[in-house]
Amino acid sequence: MRPKIVCDAAPFGYGPISKLVTLAKYLSEDYDILFLSTATAYDFLSNEDFETVKTNTQDKSNYSANRKIIEESDLYLNCMNRPSMALFSGLTKTAYVDSLFHMWDRIPEYLGNADYYFIQRFPGVEEQDQAFSGGIKNRIFVGPIIDDRFIDSEEGGNQLLVTMGGMESRLIRIGETSNYLPLMYSILKPVLEKSTYDRIIMTLPTNARNFLSSKHGGRIGIDFLERDDYLNTLSSSRAFMTTPGLTASLEGFGYGKPVYFLPSQNYSQYLNLKAFRAVGVADGSVDWNDVCDCTINKGLPEADGIKKILDVISLVDADAGKRTALSDRIDAMMSVDADSLAKKQGEFFRGLGGNGAHEIVKILRKELG
Repeated sequence: MRPKIVCDAAPFGYGPISKLVTLAKYLSEDYDILFLSTATAYDFLSNEDFETVKTNTQDKSNYSANRKIIEESDLYLNCMNRPSMALFSGLTKTAYVDSLFHMWDRIPEYLGNADYYFIQRFPGVEEQDQAFSGGIKNRIFVGPIIDDRFIDSEEGGNQLLVTMGGMESRLIRIGETSNYLPLMYSILKPVLEKSTYDRIIMTLPTNARNFLSSKHGGRIGIDFLERDDYLNTLSSSRAFMTTPGLTASLEGFGYGKPVYFLPSQNYSQYLNLKAFRAVGVADGSVDWNDVCDCTINKGLPEADGIKKILDVISLVDADAGKRTALSDRIDAMMSVDADSLAKKQGEFFRGLGGNGAHEIVKILRKELG
């Protein structure tokens, strides 16, 4: 009987679940994998082959059933689902994966007690380590956690891949709490349609595609790409345009593509892009403080930071002058030299170390046997 790993990712966009799926694909050769998931994480898994239980691990009413599943496993592998860790840490061997260590205002004790606390390297983690290391039992720094199986896919010609990530979370709902999607699509569409790319592919989650259905037309192809298809498309594209989510950004860097950054849609993305600009790898980028006064400090509780971002999005959306300035900035961004951009980003990526997914899998294989 093979050892069993229970996987649980924060249902916040696609970043946490995509990293966990990457690890699970490498681990599934030797271990049985079970996902506990809900919301965006569950949607992401609907196109994967893993055994999945639809359950909200943050909801205490599901506690007994989820506890039994986790207790009977050999490893509980959690990617940034803090409320779940608070409920289930200590039931079995636990590994916690944190790609946003650089932005947290605190590390709770239940996280610090994980058997393995994997921290993805990024500018600012050293300062955080000095502040938090005393409260973390077994922290291990790893390189970027990406799925590198498709890096050598065949080139697809003069093609641009555009993504805005998972977009939704418990704090962000398309068209309700956030106007990001309709605002950015209305600005992007005319800019992209006059670009020199022969083919433009925009990948969006189902809810986002449905929201745009009445507004879409022209030569931009909108689809949801299953994980492997997405990475294959990234590998075959000439360039990549994305919101500054960490997973998508580092995948673009790792695949050697020039990455152009759209404005941030949440707090972590705002901090990511600020860090990318500070180290000189975001010459092709636009953010909200380029068109309005909206400096947002580091170290805020995540909910507070997200509220500030959503307020800024609403401010720009309601101001025709700011929308025009944003459109002009994105138009100008498209002319930034692609080769120079890709070179800088590739050097930055390699400076973070080897593929963190392989590092984590090697350690977990040694633990599980």
